[in-house]
Amino acid sequence: MRKRIGTAIVATVIGLDGALAIGVPASAESTTGEPAPVVAPAPNTLGPDGYKSLLLGMSEQQAVATGLLVDRQDLGGCVAYYFAPSEGTMSRASGVLISPENGVFDIGATSLMTTAQGITRGSTVDQLRAAYPDLQQDPEMDFIHHANVPGSHVAVFDFVVDNGEVTDIHLRISGTHCGS
Repeated sequence: MRKRIGTAIVATVIGLDGALAIGVPASAESTTGEPAPVVAPAPNTLGPDGYKSLLLGMSEQQAVATGLLVDRQDLGGCVAYYFAPSEGTMSRASGVLISPENGVFDIGATSLMTTAQGITRGSTVDQLRAAYPDLQQDPEMDFIHHANVPGSHVAVFDFVVDNGEVTDIHLRISGTHCGS
């Protein structure tokens, strides 16, 4: 059993309430007026709506039923889970956060996950900026960077950066935290 999810994720979730504008859905048409081709996401893609069968907004019961989550922990108005070991390793300060009011609202990445734009734990800040031109550094916590999630109108990515490298990634519903 792992120890309680650390304060870094709580600070990330609670401290960022409303820090970034809501994302804009990607266009469904190409510049030629033809529908854009639909590309299936890679099996370990985080976003735009969740990860595999775990979706933002799911109730705790629905999230647990996916079979992806283990190690339930109470965490100040919400609950937290880790991903099953088969999904990769997680930072101790990461997890999947679920509130009674909003369901799954934060999905922390594992070592095997990637965003649709190719960002993983270990990506450089330069790669991050190239993948997300709207990337913004948090004014209160300079180690956190935010970007809209392409294809979502409610989700944002939070990237934790240390020494020029992405150390953690979170997909979350903008403006939501434990108890709201």
